[in-house]
Amino acid sequence: MISDIEGNVEKRLTVKFNTVINDRVKGEVAKLKAEITTEVSEYKDKVETLEKSYAEIVTSKCDKTVQKQNLKIIVKNLPVEQRKNTDKTFLKSKITALIKDGLKLANVFVKDVVRKQTYSGSNKSGIVVIGIENLEQKKLVLKSKKVLMNSSKYSRVYIENDIPYE
Repeated sequence: MISDIEGNVEKRLTVKFNTVINDRVKGEVAKLKAEITTEVSEYKDKVETLEKSYAEIVTSKCDKTVQKQNLKIIVKNLPVEQRKNTDKTFLKSKITALIKDGLKLANVFVKDVVRKQTYSGSNKSGIVVIGIENLEQKKLVLKSKKVLMNSSKYSRVYIENDIPYE
């Protein structure tokens, strides 16, 4: 009888201990799960922000390379008229005439024109830097620059690619 009571008490105690231990373990596991899910979501957010910033860096770098594309051309030995040397519209119209008449290109548009100053003792005409609208037009101009040799008006004018120092 006493042994039966002891056996029942032991069984009840082990069942109670098991339920208490299981409840505590389940509670701790639930806490750890919650912590892990919050940490994982934080890491996911960090990865997403890093991916976005990386994508922004890549797109900005692509934009910079597009901006970096050199759309300038050098024209050498274009005659200078002293009275019109400082007038940009006259110089632009002269360059436009060179492109349309000398190179026979009607669809090339000049964006900006700058005449570089020559040295004070030099009697050369210096160079003119031309900004072209886009890369295709620049390629057209550089491909057709050989036509200037046969032109009587522009036979001494040379066109070159503007290669910047990097």
